[in-house]
Amino acid sequence: MFVLRTGDRWARNLRAPVLGNPTVNIEKPGTALLPTIVNFDIRVEKTFTFKGDLRLGFLLDVYNAFNLGYETRLVSRVTSPSFGKADRDNYGRLYQASIRIYF
Repeated sequence: MFVLRTGDRWARNLRAPVLGNPTVNIEKPGTALLPTIVNFDIRVEKTFTFKGDLRLGFLLDVYNAFNLGYETRLVSRVTSPSFGKADRDNYGRLYQASIRIYF
């Protein structure tokens, strides 16, 4: 499966040092975008038939086959020393092997 999605919107904000620490947006929410997401997943399956209707399938899934990384969330608080840096990102390439039994 191939997925191409524009980046999610985020906004810069700061917390006011007053009662309750309210969040104050310093720009209109949703004006900044995270990077575009490109993801490609592959599945390969080989099936073997045994007695009667019994079949055994071996599967290999590769998630994020291009191994492209992207940020999924940025630090948006202006007063943070990590402002504008990613605090979450996607996983790298993942492999999954499995067996399927048909009966």
